[in-house]
Amino acid sequence: MSQRPKVSVIIPAYKFAKNIQQCIYSVLWQQTDFPFEVLVRDDFSQDGSAELIDRINVYHKNLRYFTATENWGYHKNIEFLYNQTRGVYVSYIDGDDFFTDEKKLQRQVEFLDNNPEYVGHCTSYWRYEDYHVKMLPENIRDFMTSWKLDIKLEDLFEENYISFGRTFRKIPNLFKPWMKEVSFLDYAINVELCKHGKFKCEEFPPGGVYRDNGEGILTKLSPEEKKQLHNQSKEIIIKNYKKDKMKTITIIDSFIHNEYVEQKLSDFLDLAKANYHDVLLISNTTIPQYIQNKVKYCIYNSNNILFNDEYENVPSIVLWKHMQGFRINEVTHGMQRHGLSVMINLFDSLRFAKSLGYDYIQRFEIDSLHGPEAMNYINNVPLLLQENEKQGLFYVNHYPDSSDFSFHYFYCNIDLFLNTVKPIKSEKDYQDYLYEEFGKKKFINVEEYLYSNFEKTNFENLILKPSSDQKVDFPDTLWNTETSMSNVDSKYKGTTTKFYKVRRETDGIFADTGEYIVLTFNYVNEDKSRYIKLFSGYNVVQELYQNVNGKGSWTYHGVTPGVTHMEIYENNELLFSEDIDTSHSNVEFD
Repeated sequence: MSQRPKVSVIIPAYKFAKNIQQCIYSVLWQQTDFPFEVLVRDDFSQDGSAELIDRINVYHKNLRYFTATENWGYHKNIEFLYNQTRGVYVSYIDGDDFFTDEKKLQRQVEFLDNNPEYVGHCTSYWRYEDYHVKMLPENIRDFMTSWKLDIKLEDLFEENYISFGRTFRKIPNLFKPWMKEVSFLDYAINVELCKHGKFKCEEFPPGGVYRDNGEGILTKLSPEEKKQLHNQSKEIIIKNYKKDKMKTITIIDSFIHNEYVEQKLSDFLDLAKANYHDVLLISNTTIPQYIQNKVKYCIYNSNNILFNDEYENVPSIVLWKHMQGFRINEVTHGMQRHGLSVMINLFDSLRFAKSLGYDYIQRFEIDSLHGPEAMNYINNVPLLLQENEKQGLFYVNHYPDSSDFSFHYFYCNIDLFLNTVKPIKSEKDYQDYLYEEFGKKKFINVEEYLYSNFEKTNFENLILKPSSDQKVDFPDTLWNTETSMSNVDSKYKGTTTKFYKVRRETDGIFADTGEYIVLTFNYVNEDKSRYIKLFSGYNVVQELYQNVNGKGSWTYHGVTPGVTHMEIYENNELLFSEDIDTSHSNVEFD
């Protein structure tokens, strides 16, 4: 088409070979003073519908026919067509119904152009119970119109008053994941539309014919069955409307220090987009353009502010790295240097989200890999809070007399958070808090800092879940799979070389074998060569040469029995030495 269409008419169809031509022609023959397009996808009916549509498609340039190679189902078919539309307005008609008023689209567009407070327009219609309709018959059973001619959002919580032949403004992200649970999809779509304005139902003239022929998914049901499904749909719609009133933004703080982290971030953003999340990405590394295109908002802060002073009681970091053919459980003395930047980024992103009009945030650790089951749970957290009359949910790994805290995921009201937790803008703010609480520089990580702030005032407003619940609620999530370059000791020069105990599986249980490997992992984007001497006492018993090329690359070698320690050299310079009995890390081979 040479011009952008003003209206896109979508026609989903399935097993409508007897009616589909009449439906399409009733749309193509609309008389308008603006261009419009007609989008059709038959959902792999195998009843001859595709051949009939194909014949029409040859002669009409404004008909866009999407051929199908598989059956998607009603919901996906409609959502697909909607996402292909190019018009300012979208009009909808099922493939077994048809328009009878050739000026219908013209009148609807004129109304919407002149009444910006309305999001959509529908019409009265003829209801017909037989599918053998070649033209408008004299014996059509019923003339139907809406019980309300001016329809607001709250009206739809009583009944789905919106009638036949809907034409409405194109709204971004109209389809929501929860709609897949609703039998009456048109009802759910109408509620989403009315969040943006009112609907007008034109009482006369009728816009077309609705066939109640007993062949559709819903029309074949008994009145009692229809009523039951309708009530179930209403219940789901109202529940999710309440959830959506909690306007939520998803915050991800990602330090993109190698290609593996970048790929994990990209995969997670695809999952978040598929679940209609508004994502705010904050990063202290440059964000690739294709990553920016996957999120709604970006904050780039080139100043990665790290802890510089020495602190007492710094806990170890426990990570899982998944390599090809094995998994590493790495226990490293935790400098937690990047924790200061994490806190500063958190408060920056909270204030920014509040300025955008968001009420709630949910925050993810991007070094964890979330699956579809976990995302399904996450999507229902707002409802969980509503049911319990709470304003936040935190998972807490906390044991008495221990600083083992972690919030891999949390959800919280922004105002509650900002009014409860003392903001951190610098290392001095953090140290002032430590002296105030403990009288010394006793290190606490981000999670313990948040916990200690909430503990004073606002625990009653939160759902606190133990780490054991997290394993149940996030069954397909892999936690803590990557460390940040900010947490790599300077002695390694960006490339770690360490001892790892070897564990192998027997009858489903991993156990130590008494073996060790030496593994080198590269965090920097440059080639590295390591010369490694392995000692038994004072004698060199093994020499290794390990080369890694760029970020995320790794290599390992087995260790001769009896080795006690090693020395690591780079460019003839002794970088450091490691004792084998101080290693708490292990590797599990598949």
